[in-house]
Amino acid sequence: MRPLVVAFVLALSGCATAERQVPDEASLDPAGIEAYREAAVSLDAGEPEAALAEIGPAVAHEPWHVPSHALRQDALVALGREAEAAAWYSEELTRHAGDPARVLLVARVGARSGGMREAGYREALRLDPGSVWPWIALGYELARVARDETVRATALADAGLTEESDAAAKRSELAEAEAESFATVAAAERPDLAAAQGCLADVLLASRESVRGNRAVDALRAAEAAARLDDASPRAWNRVGLARRAVSDDEGAALAFARAAKLAPKDASIRANLGRVLLDLRRDSEASEVLEEASELDPGSSIVALNHGVALFRTRDLDDARKEFARAARLAESDPAPHEALALTLAELGDREGAALAMERYLATGGADRDAARSFVAEMRGAVTP
Repeated sequence: MRPLVVAFVLALSGCATAERQVPDEASLDPAGIEAYREAAVSLDAGEPEAALAEIGPAVAHEPWHVPSHALRQDALVALGREAEAAAWYSEELTRHAGDPARVLLVARVGARSGGMREAGYREALRLDPGSVWPWIALGYELARVARDETVRATALADAGLTEESDAAAKRSELAEAEAESFATVAAAERPDLAAAQGCLADVLLASRESVRGNRAVDALRAAEAAARLDDASPRAWNRVGLARRAVSDDEGAALAFARAAKLAPKDASIRANLGRVLLDLRRDSEASEVLEEASELDPGSSIVALNHGVALFRTRDLDDARKEFARAARLAESDPAPHEALALTLAELGDREGAALAMERYLATGGADRDAARSFVAEMRGAVTP
């Protein structure tokens, strides 16, 4: 092992606590503290109904404990009860107009369109600038705004609307800078709070550009601080894995993702991350097992199906690889990558016409390597190629 990875293994072994951090614990009574911990563990385990049943004593506290209500909202959303959550919190705000916690939480389950969520968070900050939660909320929301504007800028550029594209790119740049500012303040004001350190890491990792250099190092530092503070949190360790990837430490990332997967056995996205890094480490058999589990948890993910197909192809299970690539192509018909992978697999299996058809689909969906794809189609159909 490289020294960096050895140090990380030692850091993992030093994390012996098994309890989730309770943010702002001093504002809850013992029953509320226990309720939060139990509900957090249940939600991590993919059991939102249990989390709802357990969080009661924490959400009953006045003044409101924002992290407990955020956990309750997340459980309701996981159960598909978003409308119920929005209605309940709006009614609460009607009864307690001007309460900053209620203002923030109404915005959290409200619409993002037209900047409504951002406006709600800014109002909560105005009402209670001393609370860390509006700062964290604005860090996340403005990072999302930056991503939305980047997507908009690209679409406008593709449509030939250069001036409008430039304006969207500028809005993205400004939103990203403000998101980082809010997250930095939160982390500086609350170095003891995993949520604040995690927000800074997430905002840095969500950069419009590829995350590298000092930005990646800063993201890793904040991610590992959050994991030390809340070492039973799967989200914290998944974040460490992403940050380790950003600094090109795939072995350390695999360790972090594996820890996160153990803490959240029903989280398909964590297993997908672990499978992807195992592929990059050429641990193909392990990757195949992990990605099969991820696929069972989230059968609608084209990315998981595609990566699982890659693992199967590398282990020479070509027929199953073909099935996974075909499934990925059905799930994401406009993505050229599954069609290309399917074409190469069908060629390996001797189905030349099927391979040609799949590669034509790759071209039709905008595949970039067009000359090589055309040569492949010609070869599959028996034409003489240079």
